Amino acid sequence: MAASENIFRKDFSPWEEARAIGSLLAGKFTIKDLAKRFGVSDSYIRSRRDLLRLPKKIRNKFEAKNVPMSYASSVLKLEAFEEAQVELVDEIVSGLTSGYSGIRTVEKADEFVARVIKRKEDMEALVAKYGPCPKCGSKQIFERGWGDENQLSCRECNHSWHKVTKEPWEYYEMKQKAEEMGYKVEEGPETVKFTPKEMAEMIKGEAEKQSEEEEEESEEKLPEKFRSWIPLEAIIAPLIADNIQKIDVSGQTLEIQFIENPELSFMGYRKDYKSGEKARIEVHSGWSSNSQEQTAKIHDLIKRLSEQVK
Repeated sequence: MAASENIFRKDFSPWEEARAIGSLLAGKFTIKDLAKRFGVSDSYIRSRRDLLRLPKKIRNKFEAKNVPMSYASSVLKLEAFEEAQVELVDEIVSGLTSGYSGIRTVEKADEFVARVIKRKEDMEALVAKYGPCPKCGSKQIFERGWGDENQLSCRECNHSWHKVTKEPWEYYEMKQKAEEMGYKVEEGPETVKFTPKEMAEMIKGEAEKQSEEEEEESEEKLPEKFRSWIPLEAIIAPLIADNIQKIDVSGQTLEIQFIENPELSFMGYRKDYKSGEKARIEVHSGWSSNSQEQTAKIHDLIKRLSEQVK
């Protein structure tokens, strides 16, 4: 009777109400009994009871931050994980005080709980199948969700390893690279070594590969503007002899179209160098041509003409 009177007092706080209900439930009353006697729903009584089942640290946060009692059932689902409970309450408080972050509804709180429980179940399945972290023994292990599906990592020490062989991931990747280069690695990660001969062959192979790449890069970067080896007249003379398709004169511009290789197009300018008057060449590749291919043809043409002049 005293509890009934007190529960409906205006100044009776939710926590006083919860303690009164908790005291009655500790006696001979059930949730249904109290709901009927107080004229409230079963969930009303259950939510007050749930408050008292929370750890003291969590109860203090609920009371200090005025967290609605309806969130208690969501937090209780994580009773085996007090750190997760603290994180959840922090997110709820953030949602109540900020319009941009945190958890704002009981439904979102339940979704948070579902994710935590799913992560726990996934972790337990991984530990059951592959064992704990081989470095520190922690069970806080996970699959990264990207990269190689054989990689596992530890949240405690940040160690990564191959889930089946237990090899440190750095060693596993190095071994794979070595085997791709034709070397069989049989030693463990602490003792793996290559013989001097193997290292020499590896260095030689890498040097040849680098040389080929540099040669290709050099070929691809022929300049489109360059100095010729001979004067402009020496370039034009053999071309005019028997390889002219068309000549157009416009002001100071003389455009020549060749019979052989008519797609070649470049501008030749007089340029006074100390070694004599040579030509300055500018390649015109056009929109439909391959710039590097066209440039290579012009370089080759100038070289051939310069050899003829010599």
